[in-house]
Amino acid sequence: MTLPNGYRSWELIAPAIEAAPLDELRAVLGNQTALDAYRSGTLPFPDGTVRALGQHALRRCSCFVPSAERQNRKFAAATTNGRFGAES
Repeated sequence: MTLPNGYRSWELIAPAIEAAPLDELRAVLGNQTALDAYRSGTLPFPDGTVRALGQHALRRCSCFVPSAERQNRKFAAATTNGRFGAES
């Protein structure tokens, strides 16, 4: 996959946490053309619009202790299968 120029400066359009069975953290990013289209409600998206979806599958650490049982115990978060895809 070739990443579009300027993708590092794209802004967040929409975050989402998907519950089971997906258990994913998702983020939609977009270039300035995409942002302008979302803000103005322009559909279909104009030429030059590029959006990207970043996804991470969430997995609870085996050392997780529910808050009711936690007494200053530390645990680490974990992600697996990170993906990043772009559409234009």
